[in-house]
Amino acid sequence: MSNKRAVLQSVCDNYEELINLTSPHNAEYAAKIGFEYILHKNYFDITRAPAWLKMYSIQHLFKEGYEEILLIDGDALVIDKEKNITDLKKEGKSIHICCDGLGNAKKLHHTNTGVIYLERNDFTIQFIDNVINNPESVHWYDKRNWEQNAIHNEFRKAPYLYERIVQLYDSGYFNHNSDWIFHPCWSGEWKGAYSHYNGTPPTNEKAKWIQKKLKYPKQDILKI
Repeated sequence: MSNKRAVLQSVCDNYEELINLTSPHNAEYAAKIGFEYILHKNYFDITRAPAWLKMYSIQHLFKEGYEEILLIDGDALVIDKEKNITDLKKEGKSIHICCDGLGNAKKLHHTNTGVIYLERNDFTIQFIDNVINNPESVHWYDKRNWEQNAIHNEFRKAPYLYERIVQLYDSGYFNHNSDWIFHPCWSGEWKGAYSHYNGTPPTNEKAKWIQKKLKYPKQDILKI
């Protein structure tokens, strides 16, 4: 087994403003916990919405022999660098992910894919391959939630398997409005991802949330 471990961000050009905000913090975190920081910018030539890039990046790093990957979306960043993602390791659990905050729906098919901690094994390699290659995924190439819908679909296909290998956390544990890994996925900036198709420029709403969180790292910024 190799000791290759990475904090990964994989984005398109539309995320230039956001990645300039998030990348330095995530790179610092990677160094602190002994991971390599990898930033892929338009690393793959795909016909799907840019949100799919991260799935291809994970697949690529698995093929390159990386044993652990902390995937962090371009609009997410580590706030509390004293917490170590590897402390989440648990026997038999190789996918760590937060729920999406939809009421009390703490279920695998209600997860947010903006932050995922993966350990490489036969199951997780197949998981990523299935998500990318599932024929039903064509329905989400250019739809809201893109690869997230495909991941939910994969979880539904084999619930008994994924309930064994996925550790599910509350939405704010290391995602969403978290003091650990902050991800303002609730904002309206997502429309910018369509610019791959129609040229719509992204808004800077998420950048404003990120800047506010950096200013008040220990406070609930939704209440400020």
